[in-house]
Amino acid sequence: MSNKSFWHNLQIALKAYGGILPYIQLIQTDSGQPMPWPTVDPTQIVGRYITEAQQLGFGGDSNGTDYQFGQGMLNAWTIVSGVILASVQLINDSAFDLDGFVNDRIGESIGRKVAAEIHSGTGSSAFLGIETALVARGHQSAPALGGVYLSGTSGNWAATAGGKAFTILGGTTATTKLGAGLIGFDDVLGMIATVDPAYRNTGRCIFVANDITLAMLRSITDAYGHPLWSPAVAPGQPDTLYGYPVVVDQNTSNVSTTASTAGGLLFGDFKTAMVARQVNGATMMRLTERYADYLQIGYLGYIRMDARSNDLRAAAYFSNNAT
Repeated sequence: MSNKSFWHNLQIALKAYGGILPYIQLIQTDSGQPMPWPTVDPTQIVGRYITEAQQLGFGGDSNGTDYQFGQGMLNAWTIVSGVILASVQLINDSAFDLDGFVNDRIGESIGRKVAAEIHSGTGSSAFLGIETALVARGHQSAPALGGVYLSGTSGNWAATAGGKAFTILGGTTATTKLGAGLIGFDDVLGMIATVDPAYRNTGRCIFVANDITLAMLRSITDAYGHPLWSPAVAPGQPDTLYGYPVVVDQNTSNVSTTASTAGGLLFGDFKTAMVARQVNGATMMRLTERYADYLQIGYLGYIRMDARSNDLRAAAYFSNNAT
């Protein structure tokens, strides 16, 4: 099988096993040297009124406030499939395309690794996963700033109004915890509110969960028995949760029963929240000489990639509250 065919099939495998990989920003490069990635938070830059006697400031706004740029670094970590051995006898006697079969298995193994790293990569000589990045950002004291959404009530802006308990449409109150390891009606709305409308209005926001969490989400209803979950009405269309598409990704962590532990559900515009870098020319090597004394041929595939957070205000991660 040609390397071009391998690359095409590997791309298919990455999409199939990569979960949210198709929903994050992906940059293709021809080489793998470290690539600086600029970041900026412009939310504090605002205009102001001005009169004839005033002088404009220099910078991003009329007060002369400068844009503050940060810098991330996109590397090119190598992910390999491991060597797959096939005997010369099997290759000669096989009635099917053995090269194609091995190519598919290599794509699966690399795809599964990439999918897992995009969620839980540590960022140390490895991808920085979205779950790892959002946990590091933590819970924000004000809405619409992204990060970790705390379930329950105490200390959670999404479940308070003027410091007083209030009743939500789901029938629970701000003083009622839905139970450890459970996601409720108010949690779904709270996660949506954790992401600013500027990101929600891009049309790219999605919920991401595994099958265990999805089974829980399908049972959530409002006070009138209306489910938040809406199955797709046409083939090829996604199911939705409160109007937002749901992506099934088995690499998403389960909802934790431990207080103040994130897991279970992600929401946001991941094309804004995350950026991935992929070096062109993923390769499959056919090792015809190395294992010749065993009458075997080795197959090895690899790809060079990295992932980093870009703007975590665009994403939210569910967590049980400590109270």
